[in-house]
Amino acid sequence: FDASTKPPPKTGDFKKWIGNSEEQQAMWNVRSFLLLAKLGVDRAHLYYYNDDDTPHVHGSSGLTRNYQPKPAFHAVAWLRKSLGDYRFAKAVREDPAKGYVYEFTHGTDPQKRVLAVWKPAAPAVEETVEIGNGKISRAERMPLKPGAAEQAELAKDENGKANVSFAEKPLLIWIEPE
Repeated sequence: FDASTKPPPKTGDFKKWIGNSEEQQAMWNVRSFLLLAKLGVDRAHLYYYNDDDTPHVHGSSGLTRNYQPKPAFHAVAWLRKSLGDYRFAKAVREDPAKGYVYEFTHGTDPQKRVLAVWKPAAPAVEETVEIGNGKISRAERMPLKPGAAEQAELAKDENGKANVSFAEKPLLIWIEPE
């Protein structure tokens, strides 16, 4: 996904080029990896690591710009760190209006789970998510900069459910045995 900060050239093949924001690039990269996991893809690669901020196809699709991390870099690094030991288990919900919920289980301890929650387009909506057995140990929203990810405060009710904000930026919810 190309995300240039520069305007398109005034002439030539790319004069009508329209890019994406750096936040969109980050979200779409992370959500693409989640969707590919659901499809059973074992390994996926972003083939452009660095870009030089050129407003044309593949000219601004890197994780870094002039070797400086972009928001997409921080988002993908967070996803890899967060789900590296987990494997796709099932699609819990796939509803463009209400959001997506994918469940991942730990590779050596299936009692540990992570729910990936997002909505393809704004506005964000508040929806109930089935947590089931286990306790919510933490919840993080996809970051766009270095440092700790934004924490979300979630509580499981007596029916094993939690109210969650489904937004374009994915949220990961870690569930561990009680």
